[in-house]
Amino acid sequence: MDLYATVFLTEKLRFRSVRRLAPFKLAIQRRIEGRFLSGFDDQLEAA
Repeated sequence: MDLYATVFLTEKLRFRSVRRLAPFKLAIQRRIEGRFLSGFDDQLEAA
């Protein structure tokens, strides 16, 4: 019972932290994709 409670609490905390960090991950991912896409457009214009 104690072990189950500890596992449940750690999973709950991990889920909460993941949820809190999700917007940052999304922003970073979009920034990376935007940089990649703009670089791709530059290559197309140069060709």
